[in-house]
Amino acid sequence: INVGDGAFSGCGIETVALPATVRRVYANAFDGTPWLEEQRKTVTEGIIYAGKVALQFAPKWEVAENTTLIIADGTTATSVGLCPDYSWSDRITKIVMPESMKYIGGASSCFAGLKEVNLPEGLEYIGPNTFRNAQLLTVRVPSTVMEIGRMAFSNMKRLLKVEYDAKGLITESSVFANCEALEKVTFGADVKCVPAYMFEGCTSLIKVEFAKGSEQESGIGSGSGRFCIGGGAFKDCTALTSFTFPSNLDSIGGDAFRNTGIIKAELPKGTRSIAWAFRDCAKLTEVVLPESMECLLADDTFYGTSLEKIYDYHVTPLQIKDGDEFYNFRRLSQTATVYVMPGCMEAYKSDPVWRYFKIELM
Repeated sequence: INVGDGAFSGCGIETVALPATVRRVYANAFDGTPWLEEQRKTVTEGIIYAGKVALQFAPKWEVAENTTLIIADGTTATSVGLCPDYSWSDRITKIVMPESMKYIGGASSCFAGLKEVNLPEGLEYIGPNTFRNAQLLTVRVPSTVMEIGRMAFSNMKRLLKVEYDAKGLITESSVFANCEALEKVTFGADVKCVPAYMFEGCTSLIKVEFAKGSEQESGIGSGSGRFCIGGGAFKDCTALTSFTFPSNLDSIGGDAFRNTGIIKAELPKGTRSIAWAFRDCAKLTEVVLPESMECLLADDTFYGTSLEKIYDYHVTPLQIKDGDEFYNFRRLSQTATVYVMPGCMEAYKSDPVWRYFKIELM
């Protein structure tokens, strides 16, 4: 159940009791109703509840520095815009969520001063912009999370570490974008995908790890068995110089590693496509292309790189597609040597594109 922006505003409602099935509700959904006016008179703890939903933080007093916001046990959701008064958004430094919490509504910059929050197992949804600009040092996203809104943890200038265990196929973008101090990200065993532009602009990111023994490491697990990295996922992570890809990697979206410091891209067996993932990686000098690769997009795939070595494990020459006479791809032949499997050299030397490269045996 969702309750929209101002859904019952101005109505003569005198009683509200939202059930645990409510997933998303706006804080102003009941503005101007007799029920909300009465709640504002009688609330003592600062938070107005509508059944299982924490609807509004409406304290009667001046909010003190370093305020802790405690959400009552049994609450299953917080509203979109829980804290409507931004003038004291930097004074809430800690939020205590109950184990019953399933849906966090979201609201831009409501918690700009937040330094500590617990995200309990059982949590399923985190709304857009929820913790944007917060002061958190670490974030752990629990495995039960199935959906995260756009920019939910973005622009956190003090964030150093992320443990990301969400097993849902997150489709919204820029979840941790522009967290400029972020240094390390760890993905849990059941993660299936790195969402689009997830860590774009995280300029201090130097280490990305996948859980040992996980589905990503072994290619065997409770999920689909294949892993994807979304477009722009690590774009402009300029400090990222190395990346060990999960062994069950299926695909990488366009610009996923654009303008990173990656030096070598060793794509594992089973990888099917990489779009133009490594465009403008000026330090990239070596790439390994497994036999499973279906094709390369000629004029974009390695544009702006410094490739010197291409290890190609195809038995027949890898198809190059979508080129404007393959100009940009052929330009790589000025610096790059292609290493091929035994018995494949003649086929590559006679290929209309690969023949421009220096071809050697592995």
